[in-house]
Amino acid sequence: MKAGLRVVRGPDWKWGNDDTSEGHLGTVIETHNAERRAVVLWDNGKSKSYRAGQENAYDLLVLDNAQIGVRHPSVNCDECGERGIKGFRWKCSVCSNYDLCSPCYNKDKHDLSHAFLRFETNTENKSVKVAARKGSPKCEAQGIFQSATVSRGLHWRWENQDGGEGTYGFVMEIKDWEPSFRSQAGVLWANGKGFTYRLGHNGNVDLKCIKAASGGFYYKSHLPVLGKMDVEASESELTSLLQAQLIEPFAKLLEFGQILRSLKEVAAQNHEVLKPGIRVVRGPHWKWQNQDGGEGYVGTVADIGSSEPNKPPEQCVSVIWDNGTKNTYRIGRDNSYDLLVLDNAPSGVAHKNYACDECKASPIPGIRWKCSSCFDYHLCSHCYHSNKHELSHTFWRYDNASNKRFKVPKRCDSSKVESKGIFTSAVVRRGPDWKWGDQDAAVIPTGLILSIKPWDSSESANSAAEVLWVNENQNTYRVGHQGHVDLKFETAASGGHYYKDHLPILGKTEKSPCEFQIGDIVRCCFDVDLLKILQDNHGGWIDDMAEYINLNGKVVQIDSDEDIVVLYNDGKKWYYNQDALSKVDSRTGLTRSPMDSDVVRKVLELGFERQDVQTVIFKRFSEGQVPFTSVEALVEEIFDSQHSASSQSTSVSHTVVSENQKTDELTERGRSGRVGVTSSQSIEVDASAMSENQRLAEENRMLKEQRQCKVCMDKDACITFVPCGHLISCDECYSTLRLCPMCRAVIESTLRTFIS
Repeated sequence: MKAGLRVVRGPDWKWGNDDTSEGHLGTVIETHNAERRAVVLWDNGKSKSYRAGQENAYDLLVLDNAQIGVRHPSVNCDECGERGIKGFRWKCSVCSNYDLCSPCYNKDKHDLSHAFLRFETNTENKSVKVAARKGSPKCEAQGIFQSATVSRGLHWRWENQDGGEGTYGFVMEIKDWEPSFRSQAGVLWANGKGFTYRLGHNGNVDLKCIKAASGGFYYKSHLPVLGKMDVEASESELTSLLQAQLIEPFAKLLEFGQILRSLKEVAAQNHEVLKPGIRVVRGPHWKWQNQDGGEGYVGTVADIGSSEPNKPPEQCVSVIWDNGTKNTYRIGRDNSYDLLVLDNAPSGVAHKNYACDECKASPIPGIRWKCSSCFDYHLCSHCYHSNKHELSHTFWRYDNASNKRFKVPKRCDSSKVESKGIFTSAVVRRGPDWKWGDQDAAVIPTGLILSIKPWDSSESANSAAEVLWVNENQNTYRVGHQGHVDLKFETAASGGHYYKDHLPILGKTEKSPCEFQIGDIVRCCFDVDLLKILQDNHGGWIDDMAEYINLNGKVVQIDSDEDIVVLYNDGKKWYYNQDALSKVDSRTGLTRSPMDSDVVRKVLELGFERQDVQTVIFKRFSEGQVPFTSVEALVEEIFDSQHSASSQSTSVSHTVVSENQKTDELTERGRSGRVGVTSSQSIEVDASAMSENQRLAEENRMLKEQRQCKVCMDKDACITFVPCGHLISCDECYSTLRLCPMCRAVIESTLRTFIS
């Protein structure tokens, strides 16, 4: 931490509107590294000390570090051309040698579906991979920017340049005060004089904001947290920490590599934030008899363990069960885990940009379930546990919006438990957190749950209950919101059934092993449109990737979020979503792109469109035919392909309707050709017409055959086999197949395919 950093409120902010509101800027003017705190002077003139790791809390995000002199002298911005990027450097993880400065990155330059690496300094080869900007929320930066109205501030030392105390000025521009950058403001005062003033230079701020101006937008989740070491830290930084805290006392007992891996695992686990409000059921190490009311009865996490007084011990939580009892349970203490997460929606978890494909809930509240067999198919927890979709399909479980996932067993092979507690139709009375006076007043103060609903409309789904009391009062009460439970049941109701072995273990970081290893030979079998969607937030898409579909490549890297780097025979590397890849026999080896040949290059040099050439080449490649050996053969095939496409677009639908009429017409023309035609020219015309119509009829027959199920030879094919990619079965026949009838490859999964 250094004085001069420009900051905004961060993940653990709890200080109201010290900063004016979210997005308003401040400047670090003092750092206290030992106490892990920093003093910030906000642009509004207020100053205060904030946590930068103290109490394991982080109040601030770093918006810009150019003010402390950070520059990348050998790297230029590929959009605005800035020579020597100032502040953060953003490097595209998909495109080769492509970098942006912070202003261009936040202005959405370049492809928003590409993930980027954030470099905070130029002194270490250290970077942090951030999510693609597409779908990431943005905040507006406000404060002392161009067009802001200002007056003299805390560090003013410029006498009466402004015309005297209480006068206002207008910010004309933000400039560099070298050796720092974006660290001074040019101001025109009401007296007509203009001067420049410090705005972060050496931690000094000469101005105070009277009327804030916009500094554009920023991606909040992409910024570094002040004082926090990212999980993807450099090896040297981790080594220093280990040397000081772990290795020296135990150097003779523990191997360095094991400690390093352990530290990374602990950092990853701490990244998963536990919050009050999570709805839980008994878990794998339960030994507390029927404190919960029995197997399947539900409770709410009320407090997270810490070293603070009146809190549960560390690695423990307190739970209020729906029957009204409250106790403390282990979530890692003694390596034991007493609880499972039934629903984390009441704690605020939601998956923006995703909708349940059954009930259409959007965003999906709580845990998200994604089918591993069907393309882009998602369920909410309610629909998943209610047996929506195919029970023989395996699913990925996403516990939160971090995109970390865990593969669960098939539901058809799993047992279910009935959840019971405060659900619709339960009979309830006031509970441990009741604060609502006599709303329930009656001789028998009980009520009936009418519905489970959000406490508020935006943050915590399934966190409240609508109750109709015996006295006919009707109100909403907390059942999980911020860990509060206002009710307890007299008579529990059913909340449906759940798959116990599919739920996350509270406090335990579960991770499915990556399905690939370094050195695996893999292949992408999806078409371009599907692959583009799969690549969203997983390295992105660029058009050249199309040439590598169906080619074998080697896995050479698996990054922290399990995206796969594949090396091809021509030396090209691409980032892939692992869902887009399938393993192939390692003996097959790498394959060259079918576009990488002398014949193709010569045809392209003749002026043919690359897309037309690629269509023909890839069709031949996917059909398993030998490559073109001559320019003439390839050119002829391109012309045939173009002519066929044109004919189909104008004639196919007509051919289907009037095939019998054309057959009759051909018969009549044949007769006239044999008995009544004497002109050789007429014979040639009739023969040509006959040949053309026969060709159209043959094309129509072939189209029908191509769409036909190759098993029953009756219905249209609509199921694509993965990984081979053959579309040859209808929706009834595919379930009986284990091997593809065409290539005999093992069918790992299937995709429902619609042919327009």
